[in-house]
Amino acid sequence: MGKGCQFKTPRNERIAKVEAVNELRRAGMNARKAADKCGIVYAKYRHWADDLGIECKYNSRWGDTTNL
Repeated sequence: MGKGCQFKTPRNERIAKVEAVNELRRAGMNARKAADKCGIVYAKYRHWADDLGIECKYNSRWGDTTNL
């Protein structure tokens, strides 16, 4: 893995943002739009979610949610 810098945003705030985006996604919103609505860019959302081990897959076409 890389040797990047430490996150400037505290862990609990990152968890809250990722969960907020995932909640909007479960309601059927596009991931990029959900991240934007929560005040972060999609790339940051993905980076934080990957680092925290939080995954949410939502297939809006079929309406099913799988949380890993």
